[in-house]
Amino acid sequence: MGTIHHTKSSTPNIIQDLKVIIHDTITILPPQKSEKRSMFLSNIDQVLIFNVETVHFFEANPEFPPDLVAEKLKSALSKALVPYDFLAGRLRLNPESQRFEFDCNGAGAQFVVGSSEFALGEIGDLVYPNPGFRQLVQKSYDDVAMEDRPLCLTSFKCGGFALGVATNHATFDGISFKAFLQNIASLAADKPLAIVPCNDRHLLAARSPPKIEFDHPELLKIPTHVWRCKALSSGSDFDPERVSTVLYAMDIRSRLNLPPSLAGNAVLSAYASARCKEIAQGSLLKLVELVTEGANRMTPEYIHSTIDWGGE
Repeated sequence: MGTIHHTKSSTPNIIQDLKVIIHDTITILPPQKSEKRSMFLSNIDQVLIFNVETVHFFEANPEFPPDLVAEKLKSALSKALVPYDFLAGRLRLNPESQRFEFDCNGAGAQFVVGSSEFALGEIGDLVYPNPGFRQLVQKSYDDVAMEDRPLCLTSFKCGGFALGVATNHATFDGISFKAFLQNIASLAADKPLAIVPCNDRHLLAARSPPKIEFDHPELLKIPTHVWRCKALSSGSDFDPERVSTVLYAMDIRSRLNLPPSLAGNAVLSAYASARCKEIAQGSLLKLVELVTEGANRMTPEYIHSTIDWGGE
């Protein structure tokens, strides 16, 4: 995976219309049928029912023209739908439990192939946001049905290509998504899985009955930006005694001795709080110490209490 950088002097104007033409849209099925089942989703998964889109750019490689890449990715995705059987399923709301779950029914995943008349070097610096990049991801518009289109391959006239991925956040967090991409790359190279995923989301199930032992201000809706900038940006309404809180994501796999390969969402919000006066007058080191305290707060007991806060 690579990102193409341009120097400031050579950066061309950003082209927002990439003139993408879709050539093929197919449903990729797993190479073998697996037992249909319903997959439990944890309380963490339950609050992350929304689409996530990413685009990954690759420079031209004469040994891997786009047509060959497309065939390899089709094969790799098909193979991946065995260990990742939930990607071939659909997200649904269980009418009895009123909880979301994956219906692992083998319906398949979408694969889209397109092309652009531009070269990668013509569309601007890939580091910066460009509305045109949205054309490189085929979206799902129905969260409940989860008609996800995980892979969209768009080739450019230079021979480079973009891999657009659209999934529901309930499928992966950042760490497990990275593992998925590593596995796709490994399978595309006719190698075994780089990381065998653990799909047991009961490992993060709430306790029965729930046992909430801590206050959880991080579960309330609190706005964040860079902490100091946000806390001190109130202008004439600035109150030095007001308490400001910052949230930040923490991987909890190691904190609970979970398998590092656990697929799904194993990330919770840690938090740090301080009065605006302390943020304005204190050193950066002090702010870092407060953030570190927030991380240290995430003990196994605290994590289980957070999960239980969402109910059974």
